[in-house]
Amino acid sequence: MAFGSEKALMLVPFFFLVLLIIYAGWWKTYYDSQLVLAEGLGLELSKKLDDYKLTIHELQLHYNKTISEKHHEIVELKEQIKKVHEQGNAMSEINKDFKTQVDGLKNFGRLLEKATQDLKEVHPEKEELPSVEQKDCPVVVEEKVCPDPEKCEVCPEPQTCPGLQDSVCRPKDKRFPDNFEFPTPDGRNAPPLSLEPSNLYGPQPTPRMDKHLVAVPVGNKAKPVVDKWVRKFGTNDFTFVFFVYDDSDWNEFDWHSKVVFIRYPKQGKYWYIKHFISVDIARAYKTVWLGDDDVDVEHIDPTAVLEAIEKNGIQMCQPAHAPGHRFSHPITVQQNQEGSVGRWVNFCEIGPLLIFSSKAYECAYTLIQPDLPQGWGYDLMFTEYCQFDKVAIVDKYPIIHLNYKTALGAPDAGWLSMEEMGTAFRRYRPIIHPLDQSTQRVYGRF
Repeated sequence: MAFGSEKALMLVPFFFLVLLIIYAGWWKTYYDSQLVLAEGLGLELSKKLDDYKLTIHELQLHYNKTISEKHHEIVELKEQIKKVHEQGNAMSEINKDFKTQVDGLKNFGRLLEKATQDLKEVHPEKEELPSVEQKDCPVVVEEKVCPDPEKCEVCPEPQTCPGLQDSVCRPKDKRFPDNFEFPTPDGRNAPPLSLEPSNLYGPQPTPRMDKHLVAVPVGNKAKPVVDKWVRKFGTNDFTFVFFVYDDSDWNEFDWHSKVVFIRYPKQGKYWYIKHFISVDIARAYKTVWLGDDDVDVEHIDPTAVLEAIEKNGIQMCQPAHAPGHRFSHPITVQQNQEGSVGRWVNFCEIGPLLIFSSKAYECAYTLIQPDLPQGWGYDLMFTEYCQFDKVAIVDKYPIIHLNYKTALGAPDAGWLSMEEMGTAFRRYRPIIHPLDQSTQRVYGRF
């Protein structure tokens, strides 16, 4: 028994060793299974992580794209807001211009009413003039006899203004009664026509028949241009008459004492001409130059232009407009041709520089109306009204129109000029068919 017990005791450690080995094998199997499970789970997690990374990348791309699109939308929205703001400003300017036009219409209405009233006062529709014997007054108008043609107040003289319906006419270029108040563009009344020395600021030159008259409305902004006019033309052969339409001072120029200054604020060019460049004055000169103060005369040779006028017997002409610069009528743009000075045409523009022989100016002056000071439309009627047959555009010596538009100083000047042109056409329609761009012609070269 003792021996058997000893054997049993010797087997106990072995038994525990077997159990330990079995337990260790179980744990190894469990560990291996867990490891395999963990590896599978790791692979699955890695796959999911890759999927998550891909999803995040796609989301990032989508986000960037969305941000970019939104940025473009924001930029477009800003542009639209800017355009709306600009349109708002434009509408504000349009509204301001509209108010200005309305004010202009009101002013024009008052001007028209005043002008109509003034004309009725000096030319009553049913006024009967005293009857005298026919032998004492050879001028007969609508069966009314003028008592004295030399002092006649309202009798048009057919030889002087044929067919003129809407103007008061007097013989010998005295077209308005001495007490007639000339209407002005801004509704004010100017004093009657007067050339007394007290109205002229500057020396009074003694005209000679071998000199030429240059008449230009001038203002402060145009001083460099006007200075170039005087220095290029000189005062030996040209008499300058400057109509000062603002408060500018011209004493700074050394030629100040050699020209004539006439001061009257903010009138149209042809208002000044009708008032101050009368036929009697024009007759003292060979030619009359009617200019604007926004004309660059850099390319003009005045001596050569005068030679061309005298050589060809030109009655009315203008320098061509240099290509690439401001013009209103295509026919007036420079068309150079070798050996040619200019073209024979049937049209010259009223501005910015128009030249007449003194004889031709006598007729042109009768067409100009003191209540139509801007002059639009006169150029479309000069040729037919005066029967000019020597009208020219001088291509060899062009001008550059700077287009300041400063003389009148009114925001509605363009509209007013169009109205004046319509009025001029209506007045002269019975005897004149105004030109337009389709009827302007070139007849040859000289």
